[in-house]
Amino acid sequence: MKAPFFIVGVPRSGTTLLSVLLSNHPQVYIDGESVGISIAENMEKYKRLFAYRPGRGQRAVLTQVIRDSYKQRLEKLLDYEQLDQYADLRDFFRRSVNRRAEEHGKLLWGDKTPELIFHLPQLLQVFPEARFLHVVRDARSNAQSLSKRQYMDFQLAVQYWKDINAQGLVYRQIFGEDQYRLVSYERLLSHPDEELRTVCDHLGIPFDPAMLDLEQSEATQSADAYVQKKI
Repeated sequence: MKAPFFIVGVPRSGTTLLSVLLSNHPQVYIDGESVGISIAENMEKYKRLFAYRPGRGQRAVLTQVIRDSYKQRLEKLLDYEQLDQYADLRDFFRRSVNRRAEEHGKLLWGDKTPELIFHLPQLLQVFPEARFLHVVRDARSNAQSLSKRQYMDFQLAVQYWKDINAQGLVYRQIFGEDQYRLVSYERLLSHPDEELRTVCDHLGIPFDPAMLDLEQSEATQSADAYVQKKI
């Protein structure tokens, strides 16, 4: 199985669009519910609990953490009953997400959580080989969308855009483009074929024309779907 990937960026920057396009790929599975932050936060919680209460045992502590995760999303993802079969927690998490992809006949598991960028150090403790796709949208358009859809003050939205994308540039410098890739929202709209080929190269999968067919995507079928326009 290939290394998992995570889609990050400013909310309303086009992360959902990229997620839908990648979900159309025959080798890619992206969970409908974001779990990236839950994995990062609850891994930290697990380490704290296990350090303070080592007598309870690894399985008991991890089971509590998973069941207490946001909306119990980790319980749906992780087969903690099989914990004893794995060498360590990193192996447990990695094999769990790979199994999730295999259950859907896919080779690559991914997750879309925009604000996960604030939790990368914790997440990389679990998935040191993970790849990241950071979507960047025009600052004014992104801020206007945040202001309109999430009722955020426009100036605060602009500052939020600056903070998250500045952090993304730092991560790209630290990890390199082989692990941390910037993706242009505007190019996804104007030159989707070219931009998606770059994305696929980053993930180590071949480009597939089916990625461009939004009309056939399950993520666009509902009346309130965020992405409905065919590219």
